[in-house]
Amino acid sequence: MRNWHVIYLGATAWSALRRRRQHLCSLVARDNRVLYVEPPVPVLTALRQKGRVRAQLTQVENDLWCWSPVLPVRMATRFWRLSGTFPLLVGPLRRAMKRLGFHDPVLFLNFAPYALSVLRGIPHRLCCYDCSDDFADGAPEWYAAQERTLTQSADVVLAVSRRLYESHRALNPRTHLVPNAVAREFLERCQDARVPDDMGAIRPPRLCFIGDIKKKTDAELLVEVGRLRPEWSLVLIGPAVQHGTWAVQGFHDLLALPNVSWLGPKPPQQLPDYATAADVCLLPLTLTDYNHCTDPLKLYEYLAAGRPIVSTPVEAIERFGDLVYTGATPQQFAAAAERALCEDSPELVQRRRAVAAENTWDRRLEQIGDILQSNWRGVPGQVQPAATQARAPVRRRWTTNCR
Repeated sequence: MRNWHVIYLGATAWSALRRRRQHLCSLVARDNRVLYVEPPVPVLTALRQKGRVRAQLTQVENDLWCWSPVLPVRMATRFWRLSGTFPLLVGPLRRAMKRLGFHDPVLFLNFAPYALSVLRGIPHRLCCYDCSDDFADGAPEWYAAQERTLTQSADVVLAVSRRLYESHRALNPRTHLVPNAVAREFLERCQDARVPDDMGAIRPPRLCFIGDIKKKTDAELLVEVGRLRPEWSLVLIGPAVQHGTWAVQGFHDLLALPNVSWLGPKPPQQLPDYATAADVCLLPLTLTDYNHCTDPLKLYEYLAAGRPIVSTPVEAIERFGDLVYTGATPQQFAAAAERALCEDSPELVQRRRAVAAENTWDRRLEQIGDILQSNWRGVPGQVQPAATQARAPVRRRWTTNCR
């Protein structure tokens, strides 16, 4: 991919935990111009949380901008259902594109109720639906129907897991399996990582979970494992996302155990240090249809750290064979962690890191570029190189309000 204009409609704010969408946008922006569109927020929310009432356009990297739209209405469900092509979002987005000199872009869309509005309202050269989750799982029929329409309408669908690939290929034959990956910088940082002070103060063996602590995390399983093995230290690293009673019954029960430490969220550049300092890395995911459709990013980062991995048996880990230990029940999970501690060796460390090196975001981007080129509509050369593209004068890290 080179010299394209790319708009990525993201499902989370740019500043959220770094996920697939941020990794891809940063890499694409090396040779292309990228505009990342955050989920829109109603004007009262923007005023209360950010002190502004207008959309904001911010340059976050060279040739990478983030647009934060503000809408004059609350995003109520029935409003989105009836909105059709949604002018309150599309019009301001067109003006942001004009300011940056974007034209005939490649659209990357995460699914959201307003994704079809962008697809229908923004002229584009190619539309790619980047499907990273089972958005229809447990959703009302109108929501699932919009996701099916987006799948059928896209020029290309990228599915993160085998199960999503099979379900979406039935709707669109131009569906491709593109799993998650690990950043090359993360892999390199793991080679000379050091033990952080707060991690070093915890008694080994340290069994570590890194990531969002939320509803899809099986907190009850970790509670039972902590009780079964009081001599082990369970370490949680990441923000705790509130989910009603789950936050009280699951997360709080876990923190009540004397052998559990919650270190909170850490800067992304420090995560290789924490992952390599773990004796075992954990993926305690609930065994739901939603989780069976995912491809956990942390799996690849754990492999890059070279540490033993213990997971519940979600489908994504099957292709890694004996590099990942599995257990469905607390007893099985604890037994798998016991084996992981006993069987670890320098040879296994090298095997894990070698697999991570084969699954970097750079390689994924090459795959995506080949897929998009084979489905390209028109002549890519019509897009001028980013270095010479005419654009409004900007400075790095600037911010402006856009009506």
